[in-house]
Amino acid sequence: MTDTNTDASANRLNLNEILDLQRIRPLFKSFSECFNVASALLDLDGTVLIEEGFQSVCKHFHRVNSTTAARCLESDTALANAIQDGHSYNVYRCRNGLVDVAVP
Repeated sequence: MTDTNTDASANRLNLNEILDLQRIRPLFKSFSECFNVASALLDLDGTVLIEEGFQSVCKHFHRVNSTTAARCLESDTALANAIQDGHSYNVYRCRNGLVDVAVP
């Protein structure tokens, strides 16, 4: 007998399995250079897949410390949920003191 209640996250593809990140990376670089803003592509688990101009304090400190990394994941989730709920953008001040902005 098989269980019909499957965990949706077990069937979920990772973004890096769908997209060719090497081909997309130059777009992020150009965007960041043109508009002088940091840009990044994160998966729903908070893993940074592509980053250009990403804050060093975020990448090299907050995301490697278990306490502050949990806050990063909270921020990433809040941003993603707002976009999934139909908002055209979301500005979020994370509990580590940084401001994140997400657009679809």
